Amino acid sequence: MNINNLPSITKAVKIAEQIKLVKSGELDGFSISTRNLEPAPNKGYMVGMGDGEFNAAAMDNEAIIQALVNIIDKSKAGYVGAWRNGDDIVVEGATKFSRKFTAVIVGRQRSQIAIYDLANECDINL
Repeated sequence: MNINNLPSITKAVKIAEQIKLVKSGELDGFSISTRNLEPAPNKGYMVGMGDGEFNAAAMDNEAIIQALVNIIDKSKAGYVGAWRNGDDIVVEGATKFSRKFTAVIVGRQRSQIAIYDLANECDINL
């Protein structure tokens, strides 16, 4: 079976399993491909889509899955990222860029406060 052809709901269920690990504290965060469910490469820059972001901290699994389906289907994000920010579990669709310059421009166009540097595992404030 080609994982690229899985329905959005199936992909969302798999991504929700990773969000549970962030909620429990077993993971600090992650970025995962919405196409093949592989982890993001360890170089490049992630830029949030600017829409569809949600806080999964108080959401039940069914609501998380529905919000993920919306990100996968509507924003056409290549990746979904989740991370802990204080008491919040932030989940957002994202696009990966190879060049920092391009990521910064797109991040500003999308009104993002930061982009994420995959190689150095840190935010770059905009």
